[in-house]
Amino acid sequence: MNEWIKKMRRGYYVFLGCSLLLVLTGGYFAWKGVSFFMLPSADEEVVYLCSAFSIVATLVLVPVGLKLPFLTVVRRWVTGDSGKVMQRYYKSYVMRLGLLTVPVLACWGSLGLIPSDSAFYLLVISVCPCLLVYPGEDRVCHELGENDGGGK
Repeated sequence: MNEWIKKMRRGYYVFLGCSLLLVLTGGYFAWKGVSFFMLPSADEEVVYLCSAFSIVATLVLVPVGLKLPFLTVVRRWVTGDSGKVMQRYYKSYVMRLGLLTVPVLACWGSLGLIPSDSAFYLLVISVCPCLLVYPGEDRVCHELGENDGGGK
């Protein structure tokens, strides 16, 4: 179990580092008030659609990403074959990080089109749930259902 958790932690730190880098670059360009896509002017419809997509992606994918291991379909798939539980849990963890990546990238892209404080705040809000999925042994046991009911 420990080798899988070490792999998940390395992936988590890379993901978190990239997310924080996006927040820092987005904050810098929002502070300067310039678009980092270097467009002279973006079409209002494109800006509206990108902003709407980033908001919807944040509202839908962040809760799904946080609840992914507790969905019945995912839990059945992970615990289906007793020999591959950690390998499948690792794959579901990568899927979780992927689901949490989409809103971060969408908010960053929206901020790139029109640098505004609200787009930057949405980017920060979409990165904050990433802090809640740190892979530890207790989390793995809880999400696999191994310590339900007993507690410590």
